[in-house]
Amino acid sequence: MEEKEKMKIGIDIDEVISEFVRPYLEFHNKKFGTNFKFEEISEHIFWNNLGYNTEEMQKSFDDFQDNYFSPEDFPLLDGSKDALNNLSKIYELFIISSRPKKLFERTRNFFKKHFPDKNFKILFSGEVHGSNNLNNKEDLCLEYDVKILIEDSAEIGLRAAKKGIKVFLLDKPWNKNYEKHENIVKVKSWKEILEGLKK
Repeated sequence: MEEKEKMKIGIDIDEVISEFVRPYLEFHNKKFGTNFKFEEISEHIFWNNLGYNTEEMQKSFDDFQDNYFSPEDFPLLDGSKDALNNLSKIYELFIISSRPKKLFERTRNFFKKHFPDKNFKILFSGEVHGSNNLNNKEDLCLEYDVKILIEDSAEIGLRAAKKGIKVFLLDKPWNKNYEKHENIVKVKSWKEILEGLKK
């Protein structure tokens, strides 16, 4: 008997599977003597809160990831590891990140480290970092027939929702005032995501 095709789910990495903002703010505060707090970050493009332009941000991110905290070692968000292991039994999982493409190998190493027996499809949109010639997340979802997206950016979530993709928007300080849409479900944790998927 032919195996039934699994529904496809897209999952963001930073602040959905693993932490990024807190480790980066710790680095930034130590280096520059600032006192930025996670709860104060009001924009998904959070370097706007720090007063960076895109070029300055990229240099700072490179310094952070090369000399302070490697992407392979970013801490997992609470509940994400068990959730991905369980979801992979039911769904086909696509990792869809806004990271620049140059981080592909280090990102793959992160998944080898935490999910050694999984072979997730990893796609980079690069849109947040100004990369060229890459599709945005909602178009990648349509291209790969991804029906559900788990995301922390209200802007990206809304664009996907308008394309008919169901979005679970993980609650963060930068998406408190998100625009509501019938395809967006705001959730506080991976537990709520799993409960929502059951429905």
